[in-house]
Amino acid sequence: MQHLLLDLYQCNPDQLADADALHRFLNEMPDHIGMQKVSSDTLYYIDAVSDSRDAGHSGLILASHHVSLHAWPPYQMINIDIFSRDEFDESEAIMFVRATFAPGDLEVHSVQRATRSPRSNGGADHPVVPVVESKAPPPAVVHRCLYRGPGGCSLSTGSAHIKYCEVHRYLLLQP
Repeated sequence: MQHLLLDLYQCNPDQLADADALHRFLNEMPDHIGMQKVSSDTLYYIDAVSDSRDAGHSGLILASHHVSLHAWPPYQMINIDIFSRDEFDESEAIMFVRATFAPGDLEVHSVQRATRSPRSNGGADHPVVPVVESKAPPPAVVHRCLYRGPGGCSLSTGSAHIKYCEVHRYLLLQP
C-alpha cells in the first residue's frame, strides 16, 4: 500500500479559495494515476476555527483508494494525501499537482504502508506469521530516493521510509 503526502507552499491564494478549481482537481487526480472513482467528490469550507486564517477547504474523493486535500488560502498552502492499496506513478501525481497549483515550494513524503498485510504478502497462498514485538530499539530511519529517470539514483538505501534525495528533490521543484 502506498501513501503519498504532498505539502505545497507559495500557491496562488485565489486558486486555493476557488471551490470549482478544487472540485476539478479532486475529480481529475484519480484519472491521472489509474484510480477508479466510486463516488463523487466532497468539499467543505471549514470556518469554525479559532483563528480566521485557519479557515479553508477540505475535500475527499473515494476512488478504489482516496485523494484528500486541505487548502488554506491565507497561508498560500495546500496539503494533499493520496492513498492506494496498489502502486501508482508518484512522479505522474506530482507533475499533475505541480501543473495544477504551481507551488513555489513542495514537500514530498512517500510511505509504504501495511507491509505485513496478508494482501501485500500474496494473500491466502502465503499465510502471514504472527509478529512478535521486538524489545530492540527501532532501526535508524533511512531514505530511498524515488527518482526513476535515466540511471536511477545511487543514493537509495532501500528503506520503508521514502523521500527524494537532495539531488533529485530539486529536479522536481523547478518550474
